[in-house]
Amino acid sequence: WHEAQRGTNAIGTALAEGTAVEVQGAEHYLDRHGFLTCAASPIQSGEGRLLGVLDVSGEYRGGHPRTLGLVNTAARMIENRLLTGQTHPIRLHLHTQPEGIGTMAEAIVALSPDGWTVQANRSALALLGLQATQLGAVSIEDWANCRLENLLQRHHRRPGSAQPLVLRGDRVVYAQVHLDHNLVQGQHTRATRHRPEGPPADALAALDTGRLAHAVLDVF
Repeated sequence: WHEAQRGTNAIGTALAEGTAVEVQGAEHYLDRHGFLTCAASPIQSGEGRLLGVLDVSGEYRGGHPRTLGLVNTAARMIENRLLTGQTHPIRLHLHTQPEGIGTMAEAIVALSPDGWTVQANRSALALLGLQATQLGAVSIEDWANCRLENLLQRHHRRPGSAQPLVLRGDRVVYAQVHLDHNLVQGQHTRATRHRPEGPPADALAALDTGRLAHAVLDVF
């Protein structure tokens, strides 16, 4: 379904543009695909790598105006599940409102034991003003007015609570800290750059939430 082989279509265009897209009926480049309506959204890893595309296709006359929103939401849920399903020494869940933590809209950031930002979902990149290419090269002190030690001390006093966190530019968000104590205690060396291993090769296949039973998952 790459554009080079199929012309304009939702899957190929989502791959090329890196964003959610819907292509309906005659908008398809090939006439034989004109009976379709297709909505597709890319799926990215916590390091910003393109993993694949989630696509829902159907007969054009039976299309629904909310399909694109459904697919985009489902893709973000998969990205969050991939990120939280990995083991990280420190993981922060952020939102502008404390009640937003734990929802699909939350920002998720994975940190190394010495505070380097190694993975993040799209909401986190937008909230912190970062690009995926910066992951592994910026620390928490580059985007927050807080030292990691101070944040962890507050976490130990009130585990699981949503703590106010002031970002650069004096914007206040709320942060919930998740720790893997074995990893935090076992690593103390600060590296100038740190890039974690990616998710397992079959990470998408391992997901079985039951929420996407009627979706078509296209992975390239």
